[in-house]
Amino acid sequence: MKLQNLFLILIIFPFMVNAQERYNKTIKTMEGDLNKDEILDKIVISQNTKVDSLPYLISIYFGDKNGQFTFIANSDKYIDPENAHINHKAVLDDAYIKKGVFNLNISWTRGMTKYKFRFQNNYMALIGLTRSSSEFGTIYWDDFNLSTGNRESKQEDMETGEETKKVTKQLIRPLPDFAKLKPYEEEWF
Repeated sequence: MKLQNLFLILIIFPFMVNAQERYNKTIKTMEGDLNKDEILDKIVISQNTKVDSLPYLISIYFGDKNGQFTFIANSDKYIDPENAHINHKAVLDDAYIKKGVFNLNISWTRGMTKYKFRFQNNYMALIGLTRSSSEFGTIYWDDFNLSTGNRESKQEDMETGEETKKVTKQLIRPLPDFAKLKPYEEEWF
């Protein structure tokens, strides 16, 4: 009976460890008012230094008038050092809060992605996405304003400089949720 209990503890315990505890090194902390209540909120980007292949964790907290923070959402899908965008190493270029919008800039071997999130309808919604990449002699650039549905795409031949531009409109409703979105796995993101 004791052996069976020990076995259950060894199997279940690793799953009980909180995500924030697994990510033991803070990479960046930023503050700004995300929910328009005139109280500073906080976003923390952290890393697990014991397992280099784990993605970074982005955690969002809303502040209250007493200086305390309440956890709102997190995701480890955006900065994945091993598997981002066709297995190129992802690097956090910048992350900041400006005018209530969380901006996240990530680069990889031959490109970059910029995300913009705003708190609306009780979740952190993706409102903007800019992406560029290059391969096989072509530069690809995509700018998608998800709030308006306006998307501009360009392709440029690096050798000739010839550019193709396309403007489309596609409304996506509801807007993608920061905590649920799986970047690089969906057509638009």
